Order: sequence, then structure tokens, then C-alpha cells
Amino acid sequence: MPLIYDVDGRSLHFGCPEFNLITGFRFGKWVSPQSYSSGDIKFKSRVFPKIQGVKILNLDLVGFLEDEELFGKLSDEDAIRVCLVLVLEVIFMGRLLVEQVNDKLMRLVEDLETWNLFPWGEHIWRQLYKQLVNVVSRHRFQHLKGLEASSKFVPTYTLSGFVWAFKIWILESFERSDRWWNKLQDVIPRGVAWSKKQVFTKSDYVSLFGKESKVNFDLKPTLVERQTEWYTESREYMMGYIPRTLKRKAPHDYDVYLQKLDALRKRGKTEKKYLPLIHRIDASSLITEIGVKDSVIQKLNNRVFKLESIIQVLACERTCGFRDKLDFSGSFSHLNPQFQEQLNREFGDLVDTLISTRHSSQKNGESDDGIVEEYFIEEELMLRKQEEEKWMVEEQKLKEKEFLNALLEETNRRTEREQIMKEAKERKKVFLGFYQSDHWKRAQLTMAKP
Repeated sequence: MPLIYDVDGRSLHFGCPEFNLITGFRFGKWVSPQSYSSGDIKFKSRVFPKIQGVKILNLDLVGFLEDEELFGKLSDEDAIRVCLVLVLEVIFMGRLLVEQVNDKLMRLVEDLETWNLFPWGEHIWRQLYKQLVNVVSRHRFQHLKGLEASSKFVPTYTLSGFVWAFKIWILESFERSDRWWNKLQDVIPRGVAWSKKQVFTKSDYVSLFGKESKVNFDLKPTLVERQTEWYTESREYMMGYIPRTLKRKAPHDYDVYLQKLDALRKRGKTEKKYLPLIHRIDASSLITEIGVKDSVIQKLNNRVFKLESIIQVLACERTCGFRDKLDFSGSFSHLNPQFQEQLNREFGDLVDTLISTRHSSQKNGESDDGIVEEYFIEEELMLRKQEEEKWMVEEQKLKEKEFLNALLEETNRRTEREQIMKEAKERKKVFLGFYQSDHWKRAQLTMAKP
């Protein structure tokens, strides 16, 4: 799935094809005749003979590279291996110097030919994707806590991975970027074709990302790029790529019950318009908005069923155990007689079970009023819990609103400070220009004469 960005009402997408055009890294399926998960690490034994039994850090590679004496004793192939691993870990993957180097990379770099055939585009893109996806929402609550602690808190976050490719994609997407950066048209991949022309400031944001700036919604490969091996292989892989489906979750008990009930109704040839749920619940009073979920309807059905069961049990007790059969006249007269008898038996078993439970509870000192009171207390607690959850959601919305307002105020204050500094620079420039002008020099000569 590509990353979608909405810029002033325009949707731009950044995905594998764009990353491939910018970096030139190959995408594809890699099949190796041997496994790199286990085995001796010959490269580590040659380059770091004194470090055994522990992981190599990126800092160790940097220290080895800066030590001219040790680095000069290496063979040309091992020197290349050190640089390849260090560039991959620190620049392309964006890892910290104190992080460990994966042993699989140490084994893979031993074979330089296999290293060059590895689809690094897929490997590096996944790391960058994890950093960019939902980056604002992942830091939102941290920023809210910072603003609650201090009004001077400035919300920031840091991205790792090969962010350079993301920056180049922004320049490729907006045509006005050539005001601040230069691009060599014949250089590929595109990531090395851009160079800085002048400083891009915050006041230039509207000029680059505004509605008047033309946008390249799709980065299309040039003729030269189409003829490269890394593009053709990556394109073939992307066209045949099938995303992996998510694992199916185990069905809920309520869903299993509904499936069984639906099967029984089909055997009884019951049409949907005759289902009892439609007559028990007033849909117009429940569906107050489009966002009403099935779980709400399920809870209301359970409450109605519970009340009906209590009424049936109390009525059965007051008639000394005599109970009527279910009424299948009217809308349910077309049901199969065997299915009607089965429903009557199940309903009778249910009522008998409830009556026996009621008698046992009465022996223990409980009464009908106590059970009804307990039921209403349970309903009251559930309503209070729902009200509490509603207030928590409202409170969270208010916090987010305060955060946005504080962020807007901080942005306005920064803009004002930048404007004041800009005006001060202009005044200073005019002041210096006046003192360096010929008019001022002539005035000084005139005043210096006796």
C-alpha cells in the first residue's frame, strides 16, 4: 500500500514504484542456495579478530574506518565490505551508531556477487515505510502531554530510514522546486540528480505547495530508465506482486449462534421479512444516525429477550406452572409444524430452567423483587459506564482541540518572529546602504572641512 498525502486538496502517493525510480534499488524475489542465518562469520573473524562472542556495533565499523593504520592493512575486498555494511546500516537504513549489526549481513557481505544481486529496494523500503506510516498519530499523545506540562513545548519528531528518497520525491512532485534546487535531466537514478540552489525558508511554503503550484501526480520513467536492468526487474516483480492476506480471526460465539439460527430458519423456509427481530425492535427509534453499529442492536435485543423471559417466568409461576405454547398464528403460520414443535420444546426447557433457578434462589431468601431490582441495578451500572466512556471521548477531543490551538498559536508566533527579524534585516540593510552611499560620503567631507 502506498502512502497517501493530501496537500491542499490534492492527493499524492509515495510507494514502491516512486522509491525505485528515485533510488535505483532493485525490487524482487531473492532465492539463495544457502542460508545466512547460521554459520561462521569469516568477515568478522578477519576484520575484528579481537571481538569474539559479542555483536559488532555500527560504532565499531566507524572506528575501524577512521583508524588509518588498521584500515590500510585491509585487503581491497574487505575495505569494500566494511564500507558497504556501514553505508547500508547508517545511511540507507538510518540505524544508530550504538545499534548492533545483524549477523546475516556479515555473512552475506562475504559474497560480494550475492550482495549485489540482493533486492535492497524491498529491504530499505520496508524500513522507511514503517517510519513514515501514521507518524503524526503515533506522536500525538506525546505532544499533548508535552503541551500540558509546558506551554513553551515545541512538538517535534525524528524520522529514520532513507528519508533522502522521501525528500527527493517531494521535489519531483512539485514543478516549482526548481526555484530552490537544480536537477540534471540526464542523471539516473533521480536521487543523485538534485543539488541545492538557494535556501528554502518557511515563508516559501505557500509558493512550493500552494494551489498555484503544478503537481506531478505520477512519476513516469524516462526512456533511459525503462532500459535499465534495475527498473525492468523491479517493474516485473511489482506487476506480479500479490499482497499477503490477513489471518482470519476465530468467529465470535454470537456469530456462530446466528449462523446456526439462520440454518434452522432456512430449513423452516422462513423469509427475512417474517423474522421476529423486526417486530420486536422499533428500527426508527434505534437508527438515529448512520454510524449505529450491530453491537448496539445486539445489546438491545438481549435486553428485550431478558425482559420477555422474566415476564414469562413470573406469569408461569402465578398460574401454578401452567404455560401456553408459543403462538405461531399470523405472520408465522406458514412455518413447518415440526419446526414449531421444536421451538416450543426449546422454549419450555428454557422456562423450566429459569423456574427451577428461581425456586432455588427463593429458598436461599431471594425474591422476585430482588431479582428485578438486581436487573435494574445492572442496567443502571451499564448506562453509567457508557456515559463515562462518552465523557472520556469528549475529553480526548477537547485535549486534541487544545493541542491544535496551541500548535496554531505557536506557528503564528514563529511567523511573527520571522517577520520581525526580516523587517529588522531590511532596516539594517537600508541603514548600511545609506552610510555606504556617495551622498553620505560627500556629507562627511563637507563636515570635515574647517
